[in-house]
Parts: sequence; structure tokens; C-alpha cells
Amino acid sequence: MAVIQMSLDEWASVPDNPRQRNTEKRAKSASSPGKHLETYSKTHDIVTAAVKDGNIICKLDGHTRSYLWQLGKLDGPPSGKVEVKLIDVSSISEAKDLYDQYDSTPSTKKPS
Repeated sequence: MAVIQMSLDEWASVPDNPRQRNTEKRAKSASSPGKHLETYSKTHDIVTAAVKDGNIICKLDGHTRSYLWQLGKLDGPPSGKVEVKLIDVSSISEAKDLYDQYDSTPSTKKPS
């Protein structure tokens, strides 16, 4: 796994993972008062992308943050850059499966 830096605009130009759905709806919920994307956090500086044959093919996470940064509704990293973890994949199908590691029903926190 390699790590590179990208500007927020460069990150925004990376294609969304085909399994990412309704980013606008997710952004509205995630940026509402008390939610995890209401205000900037250092944890927002790190995102992940799938790479095939040396080329970034899609985001694995960071879709909603990128959308909010582009709209100016969430402060981005002070440096204006994100650290992008690059994970090698053999296919878009594998990238879709990896996306599920970041965003799946079993991975979300539920109140007990």
C-alpha cells in the first residue's frame, strides 16, 4: 500500500466507487448538527482509493467528505490536501467489494 497526497480538487476528480449511492442524501445527514461531518476533524485528512495497474480507478471512502468540500459546506484540511491510501486491486469488482469494508450495514454503529 502506498500513500500519496492530492489536492481536494484532485481528490474530487477521482471517480466514485460504483457502489456509492446517493452522496447528496448521505451528505445532508452526515453534516447535520451533532453528526460526524458537521465540522472539520483531522481524521478527515485521510482517504482511500483503489488502484489497478498503477492507475487510480475509484474512491473506496471519502465520497461524502469530498462532496461537502466541493460545496464549501465542510472545512477541508488546512493544507488543502488529503493523504490518499492506495490499495491495489485486480478489478473494479474487487474495488466494489473493498468499498463494503468501509460502508456496510454490519460496520455501522448501532445504539444498544
